Amino acid sequence: MSMVIGTNVSSITAQRHLANSQVAMETSMERLASGKRINSAMDDAAGLGIAARMTAQVEGMNQGIRNANDGLSMVAVAEGALEEVSTMLLRLREIAVAGSSETYTTTDLASMDAEFNALVTEIERISDVTKFNGTAVAGGASTKAIQVGDASGDSITLTFKDMGKASIGAGADAALTMGTTAQTTPATDGANKEKFTFSLGTAVATGKVATYTVSGNEYRAAFRTDHTTTMSDLASLVGAGEGVTATSTSSTLVLEAKLAGGMLPRVGVLNTVTPNNSGSLNTAGVDTKANAVLALTILDKAIDDVTTYRGALGATASALQSSVSNLMARSESAAAAASQIMDADYATESANLAKAQVLQQAGTAMLAQANASGQSVLSLLK
Repeated sequence: MSMVIGTNVSSITAQRHLANSQVAMETSMERLASGKRINSAMDDAAGLGIAARMTAQVEGMNQGIRNANDGLSMVAVAEGALEEVSTMLLRLREIAVAGSSETYTTTDLASMDAEFNALVTEIERISDVTKFNGTAVAGGASTKAIQVGDASGDSITLTFKDMGKASIGAGADAALTMGTTAQTTPATDGANKEKFTFSLGTAVATGKVATYTVSGNEYRAAFRTDHTTTMSDLASLVGAGEGVTATSTSSTLVLEAKLAGGMLPRVGVLNTVTPNNSGSLNTAGVDTKANAVLALTILDKAIDDVTTYRGALGATASALQSSVSNLMARSESAAAAASQIMDADYATESANLAKAQVLQQAGTAMLAQANASGQSVLSLLK
């Protein structure tokens, strides 16, 4: 090998290795200081992109957990109010049972009715004031979507209902005896017919059932949207042999029968009809025995309304609780995966730092040796 001083190849080689060990040492020191394996994109460009997506998922799921817990708090607020409403409804029913007995005087019923109305007013007040962050949870119908995940559309819907006095107990079925007006003289449209008009007093809803007694036989017919058609069906049930036809509006029934041998036929009596929307807790009272009896039916429906609502809220709360448990497990797994990519392994990095420091010291020594190797040329010049 030639002895030259213009180019010190050994020195250049030592410098290259020294620079590499310097970079390795600085990288290890940065990772140990930051706790991150990837501190810039040039450390691991692909890993940085994957870890960023995983981190976004973890943060989204953690927020979803907080959202679900907020939803559970909303349900808890509603449940607390409804528990008290249920207690008051039971007391109202107890009062109605008492008022249904004829052992009480008018004065007694008035006292009962005062307590009854006070409890109904309190139920209304509770439904109005029970809110969570401004959202009525017992005093209005609404739906709220609770975001319980990191992805769009990953939500659970909370459905709130109005538990006010005008909303619960509505649609309670109550048997209602109808008034009857019979024409005892031949009708103006023919001397061979007799009309019996029944006033329903209130419109009867589709699907409700009326019971009739015609010529000693009992018949039942369900109201449809077309009341007239239903009454015609009743005439078919009665039979042509009895010669009865029927027409109706939503609140009036007319049975028309033929006269036989100058005798008035026993067209009959409309015994009862079962209408709906007979009232709500808003219209209930116990000031009379009849109203107390009707209040029992309304209160049974009101109790069912509140119980059904509580059951629905409980089911949704269970779903929210399950989502919290699931999100916590998913967040844990995703965080662990992101940690494998992003976080520094201190055992590995401390070993790498020690190695780089030794290489730095050795490289510095070798560079000094390489720089001194040119001194041997001077011996040739003496």
